[in-house]
Formats: sequence, structure tokens, C-alpha cells
Amino acid sequence: MRSGGKAQTKQLIQQKHRIRQQQTQQLAPFDAQQFQEFMRVRWYLTTNQVLTPLDQNLSEVWLVTLLDGILSARPQGIMNVHRLDMTALVKASLGQLAGLNYQNYLRLLTLSPRLFKFLKKELAVNPYFVVDTLPTKPEFAASMAQFLAQNLSHRQGMAERLTAQYYGLFWQNEQIVPAMIAELYRGQTVAAPIDDSQLSSEPANLQVVQTQLLAAIKPDMANQAVLTAICSNPMFVTAVYQQDVALLLASPFAIIPTTWQPTTETLLGLGQQVQALVAASQLGTEITATSWQQFDWLLAITALNSLNK
Repeated sequence: MRSGGKAQTKQLIQQKHRIRQQQTQQLAPFDAQQFQEFMRVRWYLTTNQVLTPLDQNLSEVWLVTLLDGILSARPQGIMNVHRLDMTALVKASLGQLAGLNYQNYLRLLTLSPRLFKFLKKELAVNPYFVVDTLPTKPEFAASMAQFLAQNLSHRQGMAERLTAQYYGLFWQNEQIVPAMIAELYRGQTVAAPIDDSQLSSEPANLQVVQTQLLAAIKPDMANQAVLTAICSNPMFVTAVYQQDVALLLASPFAIIPTTWQPTTETLLGLGQQVQALVAASQLGTEITATSWQQFDWLLAITALNSLNK
């Protein structure tokens, strides 16, 4: 047996031994929020000096998606180790990032080796999880080609009917073909149509709401310029005034690039800052925390698409 094979066998034996040990003893209660926050901080500390702001933001969005999948896969209430099929979770994450443009999907191919190495290392020392598998670079590229083929077929209103045909074009000679993907995705857009008729016809009331929001932005706050740009957008202000969730979730496509052009900001979390401003201004409570989380996510996705066209 080759030395590499011996090492893999030894690693597999050690992993099985670890699982048997942990399955016979109860662990402390699992704190999902603490786990997610720890992983995000560890990723930032590992990469903030080596990744560009675009890649840092894109990888964090992907990491959060994967962490959500990991937490969903772990049955609630169990007190011992849980085996993770990361190959399946990685494939599922591509669909959960469906708001990204194809350029950002292709960028994930470059980020994947670093992120997978990070997950393997961090989860290996976490007593609550054992990683079954992580996709190799060729396996992930093939999954990406399959997803982009399926995604394009659906965008064109053809359900699955063109998936196999597109996959054959996107995956040739055991390699993904970015040029073919770019050509066939040409003209496709992920932006929601902006309907100005939904905007309020009560400019005086909107001005009051906007003034309250802007007054809530304090000099010591992070991202003051971005918060000011968001709170100056007519569609966003109308959504807050009317407490209209649908309009709120459409507003990122109006905010960018009309009143805000993203540059190097940290994207995830901006929506939560905006939510805090609305709460501080006492401008209504009908928009739920879940809707604000969706707004935060869509704002980050829209910003990423504007940075990588």
C-alpha cells in the first residue's frame, strides 16, 4: 500500500474511533448561535488579510449558507456527535445562493479549496460533528456546471428540459467551460423589476419618515454613508412608511446603484443596522425580524452582483 493510502486508512480508523467514543458519552448542550458566530469569526481572522473585499464578502455569504445547512442537518436535542455529508450540503448550498449572478458562482470555484480546507480543519476539532466527505475540486466543478445548467433552464421557463443539453456544454472533457457559461448566460438578469407605481404619493409623509431615519444615524455609528444612502432611497422609505414587506424585499434592487454603490463594505449585517434605525425611530413594528433578515440577505446578494458583473 502506498504511504498516502496508509495515511488515509489511519485517518479513517481514527475518525471511526472518535465517533464510537463520542456516541457513548453525552456532550454539553449544543449552542447553534455560538457555533455559527465562532465559525464566522474564525473565517474572518483566517482570511481578512488574504482575500479581496469582494471575495471576503462572497465567501462569508457562502459560509453562512453552509452553516445554516449544517445546523438544519443536526437533529435538535441530540447530545452526541452528528455525522455530516458535506458533499450533499455543498450541492444544496448552490441552490440556496440562487440570487447570485453567474460571475459570482464561478468565483466560488476559486474560493472553494480555501473554504473546504477551513471547514475540514474546524469541524475536525469540533466535538459535535464528524465530516463524512468534502467534494474534491473536480467534483465541485462538476456540481457547479450541473447547477448552472439547471438554473439557466429554469430561468428560461423550460423547467428541467434543457438542463442536460446545457450541462453538456458547460462540462466538457472533465472540465467546466466558463466561456460557454458566460455566452449562454449573456443577457440573463437576476434583478427584480422596479415598479415605481408602488411608491407612495404622499411626499410630505415620506419626508417625515426619511428625516426620522436620518436623525437616528449617530456620528459614532459604523457605515454611516451606507446607512444614509439606504435611508434616502424612496422605495425603502415607502416600504418603511407603509410597513410593506414585499416592497422592502424589492428595495435592494432600487437602492443599488441608485442611492448606494457598494465598494469595500462588509455586506452581511447592514440590513440589521437598518432594522435598528427603524426601531429607534419608532416607525412601526409590522415588519418581522425574519423579513429584516431576508432584507439583509438580499441587500448583500444584490451588492455582490453589482461588484462582480
